Formats: sequence, structure tokens, C-alpha cells
Amino acid sequence: MQLQVNATRMSLLTFKRKLKIAKKGHKLLKDKLEELVRKFILLVKEYKEKRGDIESNLKSAYKKMFYAQVYMSRLDYNEFIYSSPVEANLNIKSKKIMNITVPEMEVEISGNVHSYSLTQSNVFLDESISEYVELVKKMLELSSLEKAIYLLADEIEKTRRRVNSLEYIIIPNFEGAIRYITMKLDERARSELTQLMKVKEMILKEREENEIT
Repeated sequence: MQLQVNATRMSLLTFKRKLKIAKKGHKLLKDKLEELVRKFILLVKEYKEKRGDIESNLKSAYKKMFYAQVYMSRLDYNEFIYSSPVEANLNIKSKKIMNITVPEMEVEISGNVHSYSLTQSNVFLDESISEYVELVKKMLELSSLEKAIYLLADEIEKTRRRVNSLEYIIIPNFEGAIRYITMKLDERARSELTQLMKVKEMILKEREENEIT
């Protein structure tokens, strides 16, 4: 982008001031970008670890639920599963990561998940239900983490575009404008100096001629 430049000392001072601000902004944005990338990497690592744990826990819970069905009649199993007076309430809060608002989802389980008759159930059913309740909480945490990663990635992209714009467009344009104005002012100064020297030479010559006459 070519800037419209007036070759004046006021313009030179203005562009020097703008260049100073642009370089300071570039440094701040670059520092922000590095911190965003660092936090992004940490969140991705945490996400992978939690996802791995959830997949492992899901296999365990599913296996125990399968054994529970094997050792119970279908009628008893369905009665125990669908008669539980449990309610889940979702709470959505928020927190700040680098001034980015990210959601935090939590679930509150009300009621007794083991409200069925323990004498008619088995240990596999008890353990699988407890594990599934914990899995619901962990999955919501994972979902919140995934959203935070998405928002950070979006902010990283926006910040990177600003850094590149300053580094490759705005700052070079300001520096080019300063060089152009400086060159024009120097040319003007040399031209004025040449004119002054010619005027001085003419005055001296005229004075000499007057002295002779």
C-alpha cells in the first residue's frame, strides 16, 4: 500500500511518531502471540491427556455395564436403569485466558444414582453407574477445554495477522515514507543552499564592480 506523503518537516515528525508507536505495538502483539501459542500448546496437551483418560474410562464403564446385563434379568435391569430419580443440571460459567472469555461447563447431579435395591443388583451395575456419572462430568470439562482451544486458535490467527500487517506492511511503509521525506528535505535544503550561494556570489560580484567604478 503506497502512502500519500507530503514532504514537510511536520509530516516527517508525524511519521516518526507513528513508526515508534507501530514498533511498540508490534513488540506487544508479538509477545502476546508467543504467550497465546504457549497456552494453546498446554491446553492441547491437557486435552489429549483428558481425552485418553475418558476413552479408557468409557471402555471400563461399558464393560462393567455389559457384565451387569449378563448377570441380571432384562426386566430387573431395565427397571433399575430407567427408574432412577436422578436429575442433571448444567451450569455454564466463564473464565479469562489472555483476556479471552472461555466457557466452563459443570453438571450438578441431584438424586441418588443408586436408588435401586442393592440386593437385586450386582457390583458391576453399581460401579458402572458411578463411573458413567463421573464420565459425564469429565466430558463436560473436555468440551469446555475444546471450546477454549478453538477460541485461542482463533485469537492466535487474528493476532498473527496483526503482527504480519505491522511487520510487512505498516512499518515498512512508515520507514519508506520517512526515507522519502528525508530525501526530499535534503534535496530542498541543497537547492536552497545552492541558490543562496549564487545570490551571495552575485552580491559579491556586484560589490566588486561598484568598487572598481
